[in-house]
Amino acid sequence: MYIFLLFLVSLIWGSTFFIIKDTVTTVDESFIVFVRTGLAFFALLIYNLLKNPQKIKQKKAFFYGTILGFLLASIYLSQTIGLKFTSTGHSAFITGSAVVIVPFLLFTLFKHKIFKIDLASVGIVLVGLFFLTYDLETDINIGDIITLITAISLAFHIVFAQRFVKKADAGIIVLYQFMGPWWQVLWPLCLPTMVYQKFL
Repeated sequence: MYIFLLFLVSLIWGSTFFIIKDTVTTVDESFIVFVRTGLAFFALLIYNLLKNPQKIKQKKAFFYGTILGFLLASIYLSQTIGLKFTSTGHSAFITGSAVVIVPFLLFTLFKHKIFKIDLASVGIVLVGLFFLTYDLETDINIGDIITLITAISLAFHIVFAQRFVKKADAGIIVLYQFMGPWWQVLWPLCLPTMVYQKFL
C-alpha cells in the first residue's frame, strides 16, 4: 500500500513539471508557490481541526515542520524559477538526482555507511533518470544551475523528514511544512504594495 502511495505521489509530482512550465511564463514564480502551498496548508489545517484540533499544538511538530518548510520553499522557488529558463526534461532530471545526493548526505551528517549496493543503485537510478527525462536538444543553461538548488534542498528535505517523522506526528509536521513556504513568499508579494502605499 505504501509503495502504491509513493508511486501515486511520484506520478502527480511528475505531472506538475509541465503545468508549472506553462504557468511560469505568465504568472510570477512567488505567486505560484504562494497559491500552491497556501491551498495545501489550509486544506490540511481544516482537516486537522475537524479530526483532532489538539494535535495542532504540538511544539515538536511545529519546530520540525518549520525546518522542512524552509527547505520546501527553497525546493519550490528554485524549481519554479529554473523552469523559466530550462526544459521540463532538464528540470526533472536534475531534481530527480536528489536521490543520488541522499546517501552521501547521510554519510556526511550521520555517518551512515555507504555500501556497494547503494552506489550501484545510485548509478542505475541516475542512468534511468537520464533516459527517461533528459532533453538532449536543450543546452545546459542558467535554469539548470538554479535547479541544482532544488536537488540539494530536496536531498536535505528527504534526509531530515525521514528522521523528524519518527519524533513527532507526521501529519502535523506536513501541515506546518506547508505553512513555512506560504509565509516566506507572502511578504515578498506584499512588499511592493506596502512600499507603494508608503511613498506614493
